[in-house]
Amino acid sequence: MPTYSLFASTPKALEPLLVNELTALGAKSVKATVAGVMFSGDLDLVYKTCLWSRIASRVYLVLHRFRVNSQDDLYRGVQAIDWFLHMAPTNSLAVSFTAKHSRVFDNTHYAALKAKDAIVDQFRSRFQTRPNIDTERPDIRVHVHIQDEQAEVSLDLSGASLHQRGYRDITLAAPIKENLAAALLLRSGWPKIAANGGTLLDPMCGSGTLLLEAAMMAADYAPGLLRDYFGFLAWKQHKPAQWRAIRQEAEQRKQLGLTRLPIIVGFDQDKTAINACHRHIANAGLQAFIHVERRALTDAKPALSWSPGLIMCNPPYGERLGNPETAAELYKSIGDVLKSRFLNWQASFIISDPELGFRLGIRSEKPVTFYNGALECKLLRLTIIEANFFIPKAKSEQERIQHIETASDKTISDSGIEMFVNRVKKNLSKLEKWAKQHDISCYRVYDADLPEYCVAIDLYQGEQTWLNVQEYEPPKTIDARKADQRLASIMAELPTLFGIAKEHVVLKIRRRQRQTEQYEKLADAKHFINVQERWLSFFGELYRLLRYRLILRP
Repeated sequence: MPTYSLFASTPKALEPLLVNELTALGAKSVKATVAGVMFSGDLDLVYKTCLWSRIASRVYLVLHRFRVNSQDDLYRGVQAIDWFLHMAPTNSLAVSFTAKHSRVFDNTHYAALKAKDAIVDQFRSRFQTRPNIDTERPDIRVHVHIQDEQAEVSLDLSGASLHQRGYRDITLAAPIKENLAAALLLRSGWPKIAANGGTLLDPMCGSGTLLLEAAMMAADYAPGLLRDYFGFLAWKQHKPAQWRAIRQEAEQRKQLGLTRLPIIVGFDQDKTAINACHRHIANAGLQAFIHVERRALTDAKPALSWSPGLIMCNPPYGERLGNPETAAELYKSIGDVLKSRFLNWQASFIISDPELGFRLGIRSEKPVTFYNGALECKLLRLTIIEANFFIPKAKSEQERIQHIETASDKTISDSGIEMFVNRVKKNLSKLEKWAKQHDISCYRVYDADLPEYCVAIDLYQGEQTWLNVQEYEPPKTIDARKADQRLASIMAELPTLFGIAKEHVVLKIRRRQRQTEQYEKLADAKHFINVQERWLSFFGELYRLLRYRLILRP
């Protein structure tokens, strides 16, 4: 059985995953390049790659490499291939062309026509007939790539891109490609989680791509099993019996894998998305294995029968939402749901703006960079445990106040709060007698007595009792998360301490006036102006002196 020189393309940044996949399939001489992997193997490997690769976009069989210094070089190089070894004159044909740093071809359409002419002219001269052109679904696809002066002619054995699994027939806005979804599931550790019986939940499932890729991966379901079109089916070296045997083996593995499939669930609040998701699940024959229902993100919660597993989500990017504030609020809501209902789960989120990921309020591992088309994105991977929770740094004083007030509604873990409470009680026992003697109803009960709890608390008594809490800006040496935690713990304790409603405790943020810094900037500006004036004066005197000497020169 001959050994072929092959190339598999893939989205940029997924090359290492494709190397692992091809090596596991039995590929030899595996070498990663930009957006692809070169390898070699026999016909068996060709079939397995087209059927089983979850990461590859296309699989090419390299036929010929040659130098191109003119347009005629391309024509002669393509004609040097004996095309009758690969196709019949009655087959339909399509030729695609790409170039990088080519000094000969700047029009890819013209270059593709030149390569096509070389093929059909060869058939016409030998058989007095020629292949028909079909750009939609040809029997044979030929791809020509030129980089600098080196040309490579290949057969596209995948036919259509391998990300087209065969289950999607409804396209919603901004879908994620199937091979990219599979890659992100691998990066998120889904195979191991599934093997241990963990649940997968996509709370914003859209048309169901992540759900279906997760199910196919966990069930050992070959991603190409639903396809009826490959580029090798009309190739003259295709062996139908060998291909059928490989497909039959994949079908058996799928049936066995479905018996051990873990729980896979999808939610979405959009009715159109849910309908599309149901349709795609039915196309894949997985109606009995994936549960989907219409449910808002804020209502997402695990059932008692679910084992902690992976939450995988492709939320709308900031660009798609349009309003940055809306995007930030959405991600904050996601973080709140995770922290309150999904403790001890893993989570992965696809984001385009790291700031949005920060709004989740859960520390993540180092983000994984990938590309969704031309858009650079990040995969955030989180472990949802309390040690990883934090309050995101507020963009405004009002937002920080909201964060603190929200945090004060929850149980606060602060070992020093008892010391603060005791100090306030001690102050009150002294000040209450003094205030009563002097008929004073408004006074300060605490003024940063303890450096760790740097606030001023003013008591206002009348028909109702109010507290005004003012935080002094903490120095930069104090961890912002710790400062927020202490302030939240103060706000949580004060209603009980004074016996008043939470709504009667008002928080304000005080900022130091940075007059010294402003004076320094002003002094620097004045110094710059003075230096400028001195230089201008010097050059003016020099000019007058030179002009005077030139006028008086005999």
